[in-house]
Amino acid sequence: MAPTNALLGYGATAAIHDGSTVTDHTTIPASVFALIGEIREGPDDEDTADLVEVTNHQSDGKRREYIGALIDGGEVTLTCNYDPTDPTHFGADSLRNNIGATRYFQFAEPGNSLGMQVQCIITGVSRTRPVADAMQISFTLKKTGAEFAYTV
Repeated sequence: MAPTNALLGYGATAAIHDGSTVTDHTTIPASVFALIGEIREGPDDEDTADLVEVTNHQSDGKRREYIGALIDGGEVTLTCNYDPTDPTHFGADSLRNNIGATRYFQFAEPGNSLGMQVQCIITGVSRTRPVADAMQISFTLKKTGAEFAYTV
C-alpha cells in the first residue's frame, strides 16, 4: 500500500486587507494585510456552480440535460480563540466593526507556495464565552468576484 499524501491543516493562515484603495489586485503589498490571530478552524470554504436546464425534444433517452453556469463563491468561515487585544478581533478596524464591508482576504494552506486572494463581504461575527473553555470568535465571509493566486 502506498503511503498517504494527506496533510494536516495546522499552519493555515488568513489575512485581511486594511481597506486602503486598490487599483490592481496583483500588486497589493503584503504590508497592508493583517494576519487574523489564533485561528482554530478554517478558513473553510465551498464553491458551487449554478445549473441551467437545457433539456430539449432531442435529449438522449428522455433525460434532462444541464450546463454549468455562474459560480457562487460561497462562504468562508473562520473560528478563532477570542483575543480582545488582537486588532482583527476587536477595535475600530476589526472584522467585528466592519460587518457589511468588502475587503480583500488572503488564505494560505501549509506546504503550498501559492495562496488564494479574493474579495469577501464580512457578513457575520459571533462570540462565545463558555464557562470551562476558551472564548471564541467566529467570522463568516461571503466571497465575491474571482479568486486569484498569490505567492506565499
